[in-house]
Amino acid sequence: MFTGTKRYFCRLAIAMVVTLGLMTPVQASCPQVIPNGSAYQKLAADWWKWAFSFPTSINPLFDETGSQAYLGDQGNVFFLAGVYNVTGTATRTVTVPAGKPLFFPVLNAEYDNVLFRPPYLGGPITPPPQPNPLSVPELYAASADVVALTSELHATVDGCPIPGLFGYRAKSAPFSFRLPAADNIYQFFGIDIFGVVAPAVTDGYWLFLAPLPPGNHTVNFGGTFGAPVNFTLDITYHITVTP
Repeated sequence: MFTGTKRYFCRLAIAMVVTLGLMTPVQASCPQVIPNGSAYQKLAADWWKWAFSFPTSINPLFDETGSQAYLGDQGNVFFLAGVYNVTGTATRTVTVPAGKPLFFPVLNAEYDNVLFRPPYLGGPITPPPQPNPLSVPELYAASADVVALTSELHATVDGCPIPGLFGYRAKSAPFSFRLPAADNIYQFFGIDIFGVVAPAVTDGYWLFLAPLPPGNHTVNFGGTFGAPVNFTLDITYHITVTP
């Protein structure tokens, strides 16, 4: 009688362990990050050309909900954006077609001879007097000075931290971009200019993620520039990858 009862409880315990094991969620595998290299350098320039090409009314950098995030679909790659606002935060919801790698800046800077410092905070700014345009090396030096202020970087996909973010620094080759004739980013910051701007350079930390599997995902990224910039970026994307 005792032996039978003991066997019964032993089987029950085993069944409970198996059941609990089946109920325990399996941790999602970390995303594949494409190694840093020439693709980063090209995509960094392409990303800024893309970001500058839209009027502010639909610009993904001013979008805090994801209503304009679909504009990130560039065919072979899907761009995610930071944000131009006072808080440096945004939470967006977007649908991404399956098979699209994601490219985005964790924290970056862009310099040209029109806007002499990145417009990290919202509102108009006045560029300092600049009687002579900066050379390309001087533009690189100015952007590097800002990137050197980076004190923290973070990026997770579905809760999985991406390690070694300081190893994903990339500088573009010099590039040009075109501003819309009206309602462009520079006009928003008080500089009445449109058309082609050149040369420009960008420097910073970027991530190029292999396509995520179909389903729901959460991507979070950002970082902090210390004094005197004192700016923190923290962006969350809720992404549905459609099959």
